[in-house]
Amino acid sequence: MYPVFDVSAWPSHRIEPRGSKPGKEWLDDGSGGLWLFKPAAARNGRTVGDDWAERIGAQVAMLIGVPAARVELAHRDGTPGIVSANVAAGEGDAEGDAGSAPALVLGNEMLAGSDPNYPMAQHHAVPDYTVARVLGALDSLSVVADTGAPPGLSAAEVFAGYLVLDALIANTDRHHENWGVLRSRVGEGLPVLAPSFDHASSLGFQLSDEERSGRLTTHDAGYSIAGYARKGRSRHVPGRPLLVDIAAEALLRSERSHTE
Repeated sequence: MYPVFDVSAWPSHRIEPRGSKPGKEWLDDGSGGLWLFKPAAARNGRTVGDDWAERIGAQVAMLIGVPAARVELAHRDGTPGIVSANVAAGEGDAEGDAGSAPALVLGNEMLAGSDPNYPMAQHHAVPDYTVARVLGALDSLSVVADTGAPPGLSAAEVFAGYLVLDALIANTDRHHENWGVLRSRVGEGLPVLAPSFDHASSLGFQLSDEERSGRLTTHDAGYSIAGYARKGRSRHVPGRPLLVDIAAEALLRSERSHTE
């Protein structure tokens, strides 16, 4: 269904040090655009599907009106993966000087900007990483929605849409460095909620074809697709709540905040 782009000839702009996956690098597409190449992960001699999961996740986001980074399937020198368009023009500039282009401030940095005591260096289940805290920080820092979002929505409501997307595609990896805010480098204008990005840990990407087939045909309710879906929990919000419950809380809180 989706084209696969050969990005072998795209020059490397810089290595991306953030994140746990090795081999990520920013590439120049030759027309001024920067794309993050992420090789597909491999386990036990097979790729695990995080490349197609990220591509489909971006497609689902588009279909439900959630602003998200453009993602395309790709290969680089024979290595399969994806390329994800930079959500902040100039953010990957090699000299660190992107002129007036916006800078991407990751969620942990933004939360620390709202609360100096926030543990921005901590990972996994961060005690202070809650829906209420994120939405409160978006409001207190006067973050606005991206122009690509449905009109009339606040940044908090758009972020709630990100969590709805997570619940829909079973993205368990919305940690505090997997979303961000765009700030003007010249100090003009309000900060803008960046489009959603990094949806690779979704759609049962890590399952083998044999397990997928077994879950589709089983009569065991616990092993079925429905049983698998009921295990969709956040790996980063305290208490590992269900993704559906996180989305529901965000929708309720953001709607209440908008009407007050």
